[in-house]
Formats: sequence, structure tokens, C-alpha cells
Amino acid sequence: MPHDHMRGMRSFFEPASIAVAGVSTDPDKLGSIIFDNLVANSKKGILKASLYALNPAYERIGDRPCYPSLDNLPETPELLIVAVPESLTLGLIKEAAESGVKAAVVIASGYAEAGRKGLEAEIGKVAEKHDMRILGPNTIGLLDTRSGVNSLFLRPTKTLPDGSQIVSLIKPLDGEITIVTQSGHLGETIAEELASNGVGIRALVGTGNQLDVSVEDVIQYFADDPGTKVVVVYLEGLRDGRRFVEVAANAATKKPIVVFKVGKTSVGARAALTHTASLVGSYEVYQAAFRKAGVIEANSLQELVDYSVALVTLPKPKGNRLAIVTNAGGVAAIAADEAARLGLRVDTLSKKAQRQLRAEFAGAAFTSNASVVNPFDLTASVTTDELAEFSKSVLVQPAYDLLLELPTHQAPAMGYDLGRRIGDAVSNAKKPVCMCVIGDSELAGRIRRDFMERGVPSFPTPERAARALGVVVAYEKVRRAIGGRPHLHKRHLLRFSQKRGQLSPDDVSRVLHSCRIGEPKSVVIHSPSEIQKLEMIGFPVACKLLSRGLVHKSDVGGVALDVAGVEEAKLVFARYRKLASRKGLKFDGMLVQEMVEGGIELILGGTKDPTFGPVLVLGLGGTYAELMREYLLALSPVTPSEVEAMLAQTKLGRILHGYRGGPSVEVGCLSKVVSRFSAVMVDNPSIDQMEVNPLIARGEEILSADARVVLGAGEPRVALLDV
Repeated sequence: MPHDHMRGMRSFFEPASIAVAGVSTDPDKLGSIIFDNLVANSKKGILKASLYALNPAYERIGDRPCYPSLDNLPETPELLIVAVPESLTLGLIKEAAESGVKAAVVIASGYAEAGRKGLEAEIGKVAEKHDMRILGPNTIGLLDTRSGVNSLFLRPTKTLPDGSQIVSLIKPLDGEITIVTQSGHLGETIAEELASNGVGIRALVGTGNQLDVSVEDVIQYFADDPGTKVVVVYLEGLRDGRRFVEVAANAATKKPIVVFKVGKTSVGARAALTHTASLVGSYEVYQAAFRKAGVIEANSLQELVDYSVALVTLPKPKGNRLAIVTNAGGVAAIAADEAARLGLRVDTLSKKAQRQLRAEFAGAAFTSNASVVNPFDLTASVTTDELAEFSKSVLVQPAYDLLLELPTHQAPAMGYDLGRRIGDAVSNAKKPVCMCVIGDSELAGRIRRDFMERGVPSFPTPERAARALGVVVAYEKVRRAIGGRPHLHKRHLLRFSQKRGQLSPDDVSRVLHSCRIGEPKSVVIHSPSEIQKLEMIGFPVACKLLSRGLVHKSDVGGVALDVAGVEEAKLVFARYRKLASRKGLKFDGMLVQEMVEGGIELILGGTKDPTFGPVLVLGLGGTYAELMREYLLALSPVTPSEVEAMLAQTKLGRILHGYRGGPSVEVGCLSKVVSRFSAVMVDNPSIDQMEVNPLIARGEEILSADARVVLGAGEPRVALLDV
């Protein structure tokens, strides 16, 4: 489909005219529901576009004319909503494209998701030929609360046997969240959950099969939309992972992008020729992509909603210092534990500030037993008004950036209207404030609603309230990181002596040299008479079996360490020759290397993910790499500063800095090497997998004790990820 991804996108959301195909006198038909929604918005004055019904079986639908075909309309519609069976869709799309329709929403299912890829592809070809954009097929379409375009077709009520109506779906409220979803039903569910929290949406877009318009397109479109404050994404999978990262990274500098990814347990079914490939699972690569893009990941549908509420409601925090105020110590302890896990600081208030607080509330009964150190436990004796005033006093403390309050409404001193009174006290705070109101009682629900009506997010558990505050801090951190990230420069292409398979030792050495990775003194022995060459290296040495296609030498007994002299080396050579014959391997000789003493053994690898392309892995190396699984993972390429930042957040970073008196590594030097290594696969797409294992790091010296590079069928072109 078109490379200009924004071309024609406005026609979906702000069309001058709309035609709905599939409208009928049956009110339960999808076309009828969609048309009714649009008519209602038109009567309210929200929808400004001219509106037409299409169906050759009818002359009128209600009080509006119905037209047999697009040719009979008074004008060519800018947007066509196709709510007809899939058997009729292709013909209608051809007619629309040839008539000059700019965009079409194809509601019907039964295409690629049902195995009918050919029909879907044919629709795509027709649309592309005539420069028409397609949303869907197999989609709920979209809702734009500003323009009134609405192709959602889930009825908000159901009819009971007695004829009365019962609400089955809470209608979305108008707001500042745009929902992008690959599941239509879940998109409407997210909107409903937001509405139940008093939060509205700017738009809802179901991408369906993404024949043309994709998740990335919608994110890019709303990145610059002034009415969208937060973009929420329900994600099942991506086709163009690199473009997603670029688009999301650009959008995340302007507004939060919150993603809930499903399908986390699947692992790529590709051949693992290196330890690196067997370490990396597909969901882990998605996580690396989210980190690269500065995307906030929610781990559940509930988190997605909670994060959205917090990010759209709360002001930007200046830091991560959290004050916790309560009238019940137990819930505050839970909140403090969760806050610490999230990296929020629950700092003790200074002695001077404590004295000032006590003096301010000297006449209040609660002060005799209250703890004012943080968490601030004012005990069950504090009244509603006292708690409200104390909250305001804590908010002006320069020692804190955020407030989490947990008013236990069951306490006798708490009034039924605490949500209104405390909410009024904190609603104008310039710092993020969240409430936790525990309980399922009618009063608990009322108090939470009172807080939400005043723009103060309220949650039923301490953990959820803490995570809501944690996410606003996390977003500010990633936004600053993305905004200050330097652009990567283009590196050079490498030319190899072969086109496929595992590279020769000489070619591997050239790759290592380009990364500034050194190698121990070495020599390749092809016959016993050449073993005398080993005197130039010195003993002891490491002897390794060479055989084209053999990846893990140690797995077949092809590695001998601490070989002490010429005679022992001759025995190893003879053993390797017999081993190769017995295993059916081509014997290419024996690689002899000087023994490298000391340092830390690492694994440095790259593999090619089918969605995101080159992926970098750095972790503990040697034969235990897969067993220990202590590694970091990132989309390539990475800058040295990104490597250092990732290492600082892992156990691996502690090891490299000399954990408990162990050997240490100059992390700055290592990070530069890793950055160069990460660029090689990006610059040379013919490389499928590459690995140095072990990579010996000692001080400023970085050496390869063993390395392999595997070529596939990639095009020899440069394709940098520029974020």
C-alpha cells in the first residue's frame, strides 16, 4: 500500500460527505446501526458532513432518501462505510475507487483472518491503484467524538422479555484519549471502562486486518492532534516493527503512548544457530521495542485503564518523591512497599518540617498519636476536615513531588462526604494526587466517584493507586530520554567472500576488527607438521576443532583448554581429525589460541527478529549462557550511552563493576564496542546471526575467545533505525 502513510487519513476523521452501504429497514443490521448513529450525531449538530444511505432495495430509510448506487448520489462521498457481506465488497470498492472516493471503512469479516487472503489482496490492489485508503476489513471502524464520524455498531442496550431495555454498554464520553485497537470489542470495552471512571475519549479506531491503515498510521495521525492527550493501544502483533518504533518514539516525545500487548507466551519458531537466537523470545523483543520507543507498557487490561486515567488527568511530576497520607497504617504500608518496587522515594520528612506540621495542627486531637514522618498516619481519630487541611499542608512541602492518600471511610470520624471535601481541597494541586478508597460498599463507590468528578483519580487498592502515580513519573523519564537521544550515524558495509552460511575465520576476524574487538594470538593448523608453529604463541593454549557449519564446538568435544605443549597439541589434533570423521564433519583444521586469563566472560550477540529486524543481546557468557539467562536485550543499533543506561539497571552491570571484589570492566569502553557491534547487522542485512561467546572483558581490553557470523539472504543495503 502507499508509502505516504498520512495521505488521505483526514478523510476518515473529517470527511465532507459520508455514504453508508448496507443500510436497511431492519434496525439490527450493522449498516442500519451505523447510519442511525450518524443521523443522531447530525441532528445534534456534531456531524457536519453530508450523509447518504446506499441500498438498491430501498427508496427511503426513515425520513431520508436511499440511493441504489454511488453513481446516483448528489455528490461523490469522501468517506464510504462498507457494511455489506464480503461477497459484495469487492465490487463496491471498485465502484468507489473509480468514482473518486478518498477513503473506505470495510466492516465485514471473512477475509485474511478466515484464510481468504486473495480476496483481501484484490481489494488492496484496487484501492491502491486509485489512491483510496482502506480501514479494515474485519473492523468496527472508528469513532471521532469531535467530528461525529461513528461506525461503531454495538448497541448500548438489550431488550428484555417484557420489552424493557437494559444497558449493556456504557457509551463513551468525550475526552482526550485516543484508543487504537486490533480488537474492536476490546476497544469499546476500554472506552466503557474509562467512562465508568469519568474519563472520555477523543477517538476510537479499530484497525482490523490492517490491509492498508495500520496501528502505526493511526498513532502517527494523532501524535500531532491537539485534542489527544494520551494514545492507548491494544496490540496483538505488528507487520512493520521498525516503523512502529520510529512512529511511537516520535509520538512519545509529545504525549504518552500506553500499550497492552497480548500473545506474550509465543516464541519465534526460527532455527537457533547460536546461543543468542535461543535466548531471545518474541515477546522480549516487543519489550525491547517498547523501551526503544519510550512506550509505556501495561501488563493487564486493568493497568491499561488505570494508566490512561492517571496520564490524562494528572499534571506532570517534577520528581519521584512520594508522600503517603492515611488514617490507617496498614494500607499505607502496602502503598509504601509498592512505591519502593516502582522506584518511587518515600522519604522521611525532616525534623524541622515535622515540628512545623505538629505546630500547625497543635489543637487537633489526632496529633498526640499521629506519625508525621512519611507515611503520615494520622490515626482513626482524624476528622474529614482535618485530613483535608493536612493534605494541603503536605502538598506544599518542597520535599515531595506526589501525594498518595488513603482515607479509610469506615472510621467513625470520617464523614460520608469525604470525597467531596478532601477532593475540593486537593483538586487544584499542581502536583499529581491519587486516592485509594478500599471497599465494595455503596459509600465506597460514591466516594471514588466524588474524587473522580473533581479530577482526582481514585482506586480501590493501594497497589493500583501507587502504580498510577508511578506511571506519570515513568513517562516523564522516558520522554526526557527520547528527547535527548542523539541520532545514530551511518556505518560502513562489509564485503564477504561468500553469500550464505557460516563465515570463514578470516571474514569473522574482519567483522570483529570493525567493532574494535581484539583476538588472542592464534594460528590455524592443517597438518601435524605445522604444530611447531605453536612455539610462536607460547603455551598453554586453547585448541578448537574447525569445521564449516559446526556452531557449538564444545557440544561435540571440540574444545581443549590449557594444552601444555607440542606433544599434547599433536594428540588433540589427531583426536579432532577422528572426531570429525566419526561425526560426519568436514575437517578444516584446528584453531590454536593463546589462553586468555582473567576478566569476565560475556556473550555479545545479534539475531534477526522477523518483525523488528536486528536485535542485540549482551549477557554473561561461556557455556552457561542459556542456563543463567542474565542478559540485556535491545533493538539495534544502540548508542554507547544507551548501553550504559541499560547496564546500570541490571545485575550484569553490578558484575561488570567488580561485584564483591571480583574483576571489573571499563564499562565506557565496553559500551562503545557493543554500540559498534550493534550497527553491523543493521548495516549488513545479509547477516542473520552473529555472536561472540565468550567475549572476554578485562579493564579496557575487549577480546573474542570464540565468534561466529551466519549469513542469510538479506539485501546488502543500509537500513538504520532513526529514533
